[in-house]
Amino acid sequence: MKAHIPVMLGILMILPTLLVFIPVTQASTYNDFNIEDIIIKDGEYHVIDLGTIDAGMRFDLDDSISTSEDIDALLMDNSQYQSWKNGGSDYIRDGSSIDADFIWYTYTIQATDHYWYVLENSDQTPNGANAGEDVTVEDGGIDILDALDNGIETQVILDPDTHASFDIGTVNAGDIIDFDLDCSFVKEIDVFVVSSANIGSFESGSDTWNRNASYLNECHVMWSYQVEVTDSWTVYLENGPRGEAETEESLDVGISISVRSIEGNELISTSRMIDAGGAWRVDLGDLSAGDSLGFVFDGKMGYPAPEVDFLIMESSQVDTYLSGGDAVILGHASVLNYTFSGLLDTWDYRIARDGTYSILVDNSVEPQDGTSHGSAVHVSLSVLRNLWSAGLGENWVETGYVSRHYVEEGGFVSFDLGDLGVNDRFTYMVFAEKHASSFSIASKFDVLVFNDASYQKYKNGENVSPIAELSSLDEMFSSESHTITESDHYWVVIDAADGPEGGADAEGGAWTFDFRITSDSGSISSPQAEDTWYEITKTSSGNVSIPDAPIAGDDGGDGCWCRSDSGAYVGTGNTGSSSSNNGEEGNSGGEGNSGGDSDETPGFGALMTLSAISLVAFIRRKRCTV
Repeated sequence: MKAHIPVMLGILMILPTLLVFIPVTQASTYNDFNIEDIIIKDGEYHVIDLGTIDAGMRFDLDDSISTSEDIDALLMDNSQYQSWKNGGSDYIRDGSSIDADFIWYTYTIQATDHYWYVLENSDQTPNGANAGEDVTVEDGGIDILDALDNGIETQVILDPDTHASFDIGTVNAGDIIDFDLDCSFVKEIDVFVVSSANIGSFESGSDTWNRNASYLNECHVMWSYQVEVTDSWTVYLENGPRGEAETEESLDVGISISVRSIEGNELISTSRMIDAGGAWRVDLGDLSAGDSLGFVFDGKMGYPAPEVDFLIMESSQVDTYLSGGDAVILGHASVLNYTFSGLLDTWDYRIARDGTYSILVDNSVEPQDGTSHGSAVHVSLSVLRNLWSAGLGENWVETGYVSRHYVEEGGFVSFDLGDLGVNDRFTYMVFAEKHASSFSIASKFDVLVFNDASYQKYKNGENVSPIAELSSLDEMFSSESHTITESDHYWVVIDAADGPEGGADAEGGAWTFDFRITSDSGSISSPQAEDTWYEITKTSSGNVSIPDAPIAGDDGGDGCWCRSDSGAYVGTGNTGSSSSNNGEEGNSGGEGNSGGDSDETPGFGALMTLSAISLVAFIRRKRCTV
């Protein structure tokens, strides 16, 4: 498990994240200790002398160990190993794996000592594996890594009704705590994040923890929490009895916790509990026309699946919305009736006009055609600005036009590539979501390329053929790169109408397109960027409340949003009171998009997201529209 810094990348870069829980094993020659092709005879064991390892260093199996049959992989200090040779059975439980044929974890060494790793194929380990035949280590290796400068990465074994704690020290206001949690398959635990003022009450049994930063009944999840007030923090992993997780067996849990400063391109990266009837306002500040915003939106799953409204608008319109009235939102970028499904969603939007902008994540009955879940929801949000132009590597990142656009049935969105000469290049990458009741993943569209003369005819409704060798017809997803052979003025068109010969049939219904367009001309524009769906009016009656609390967290200095023994949520420190006392810790999950007046939920589509250090686990694209 690796600490993560969320940043934006194309969806093609994200698809490999589906394999994040099936790590690719590198050639073992790159490991500190290579153990592939070792044969462990039945009733015997193989030992690896790891030498002296200092406290804080990491015993790392990130490349994994795979074996032909289940074995016991046991980490031992020197005294444990000397006892083992004489028939003992003691080992470092948190640093070991029992009865497994695929072993993958990281363990932080607790004390400086001489360490040994025993691959055991007998019955010496209590309740361990006993294959009854020779076992081959098919692949794998071990690395000894330096200690983390500012964080922890380790495995712990949690028995029922036990917990483990990690003191992460003082975190300055504005800094971000990144979490990466992984545990036994389909098993969940509770992760409580507790400020210094509440440690005593928490450890004595009171339900006092930071609701925004904590995740309950969860596993295989990554999230961030941006600290509002400088304080010291402790993280508790609990396998009952508090919280929401319920299990009656021991769980092996991998946890990575790291503290970092907010990156230069990050506007926000945090998690938030939003009570029923409430909203979360995130002010993005001044943005310029042409700025690109990348959104990573996630939430904790519940039943029924929580829903919120994800609204982007100028900050002055938020004030109008909250006071009750007609507020203008950005139609292409906002999402009404956003339904959480337990996995993250990502999309990008290119700002069309200079202004001061905000996000409102609304868990109330507003707007009038929006959604209301009826209980608290737990969301996480990262917003990044102009990542493409920040330069992530000139060989694979080009600046371009990165955004999304809602297109009504029979319509299109076009991009002016400008004048291109011989050997100039342009690219397009397009994901699509069909808003229709049909099985939308089978719906197809066309990407058409014209010179300027042909495009002028096309936009006027004339029957004109695109440049065949540059276009992409009848596609569910399209990604192409072309080199110009004839100098001219070029256009790219994403078409939602009946296509040319060999192209897609419209089949009815509107679309949301996510795209990235690049051109060596250095300038790309879209005439439809400010079309009728650019700004749409939504009516609010003002039935929404925002608690009197900081934007990035509910901590008011010495306290947190916590749950009292009665089940009601109460504020401690300098925070205001919650807008709901429903006694729930807040379940949520995530997914979203933009578009027209539809509540269908089609398949793939959100564009452009990456994790620079570690990739996220799963991608989902079920969406509802504005």
